[in-house]
Amino acid sequence: MTTVSSGTIYVVSSGQSADGIVVQQGGNLFVSSGGTITNAIDNGNVVLWGGTAVSTTISGDAYHAAFESIVAGVDSGAHVSGGYQSVDAGGVAIGATLQGGSQFVSGTAIGTVIGSGSLEQVYGITSDTTVESGGILTLFGGAQMTGTTTINA
Repeated sequence: MTTVSSGTIYVVSSGQSADGIVVQQGGNLFVSSGGTITNAIDNGNVVLWGGTAVSTTISGDAYHAAFESIVAGVDSGAHVSGGYQSVDAGGVAIGATLQGGSQFVSGTAIGTVIGSGSLEQVYGITSDTTVESGGILTLFGGAQMTGTTTINA
């Protein structure tokens, strides 16, 4: 298992894959186009620059929130608790679960579950979203909501 400690940068390049990487507070992980990470634990900063992430846990505490930025590429099955996931214009998030975390969408989010104490802010496209009791979904000018939106109040 690889650990990315504070003040360091780790890059997963094209053709490379990594399973179970732990990004500590202050650590930075970059996944370039053609690179793949699975089961990563993000307590620092992860940037998908055309890469792919599967089953990432983005967490934090009262003093520090982890951050994932999908500049381009796809993240599938992220669990966001106490952290932030930013889906930029070229990015796609599929099946994210927010539990006390936030998702900011300029790109596309599909199948997001917004749990209690969580927030999804959409400037791009959100599709097939579920809003649980205590969750917040906010659409801004130009945002699109497609598919089925389920609200469990």
